[in-house]
This record gives sequence, structure tokens and C-alpha cells, in this order.
Amino acid sequence: MFNRTRKLLPRGTAIVITLGVLLLTYQIVLAYYLLGGKWSGFPQYYIRSVSGSPGSYISIIDSAVGSWNATPTKARLYLTSPNQESIQITAAYYGSPANCNGSMIVWSGCAYMYPNPYDGIYTYGTIKINRTVIEAYIYSGIKTQGVVAHEIGHILGLGHVSGQALMYSTDQRYDWWYIYTPQADDINGVNARYP
Repeated sequence: MFNRTRKLLPRGTAIVITLGVLLLTYQIVLAYYLLGGKWSGFPQYYIRSVSGSPGSYISIIDSAVGSWNATPTKARLYLTSPNQESIQITAAYYGSPANCNGSMIVWSGCAYMYPNPYDGIYTYGTIKINRTVIEAYIYSGIKTQGVVAHEIGHILGLGHVSGQALMYSTDQRYDWWYIYTPQADDINGVNARYP
């Protein structure tokens, strides 16, 4: 009769293998963050204004709007003429650092909803695209589109999240994950806000 002995992996090796399997199957779970306020309904109308030579900024803004309009949400934004808009999108040279909602910081985009972004019904919104930062840091057109789409997310009532979503708090969402359009978490947030 043969004496069979089992060779077990050393305890440390088993732990490392288990952790490796867990990390390979790990998925980032996001939870959208809602600011608190919302629009009373859709569609919303926007106007775009670009200082200096508008060049590609007009098409970048329209592409960012189109990325939201293509989502399975009630969010729809349409171009209108001045004095009829509920959202104004402006690309201009604001400086760096510059005032964004009361804070002097370096920013590529800044959004604000009136009368209060954190409560009640929004009646008007502004998005500022800071050409000073975008051009100094040589943003590509697609990265700039991501900035505009991110700010539209704020206008729709979404706050920042800390994962792979359009509403990630810095422009690194493009550099790290190539995100420049609404992702599932962003869409889920808008659908929760506007069922």
C-alpha cells in the first residue's frame, strides 16, 4: 500500500492567491450623488456664447449636449435664441485661478444653478468653460467635451463621485479612464432625479 500524503500550499501563498482572485473579480461600485435641487421638467433650452474666436468650441459644446441627449434619460437640451434660455453655456478666458461659485481656484469648468443648487426647483443655470485653463494645459477637443458634459451633469443636479464616472471630481477622469460622456452611474443619477 502506498502512503499518500497531500502537499498543502503554505498559508501565505493561499492568502495571496485568494486576494488575487478577489482583486481580479473586484468591480467598482458607484453611487451617484444628487445635489438636492432639480428642474421642474424637460426639455431645457440652452444658449452658447464663446468669446474670441469660437472655432471648435461651438461644436464641442454641441457634442457634449448631444452626449447627454443620447442617454436613456429624460434629460434633453435644445439650442435656443438669447433671452429664451434656461441654461447658458459660455466659453471665455476667466483666468487661473479664477472665481468659481465664490472660491478662487484653478478650474476648467464651473456650473451654478439658481436660485439654489442644493434645494428646490432650478429656474436658471450657467456653465462657464475656462479657456485660460483648457488652452494653457492643451486639452484636446474630446477632453474639453468631457469638461462641458461634466458641467451639464451638475446642471442636471448631479454632484461629484469618487469613481469611474463623468461626475468624477477632476479632469483626470479623461486621462485615467478616457471618460468624456455620461456613464451608467451618471445616467442612473439623472433617472433617479427625474423618474
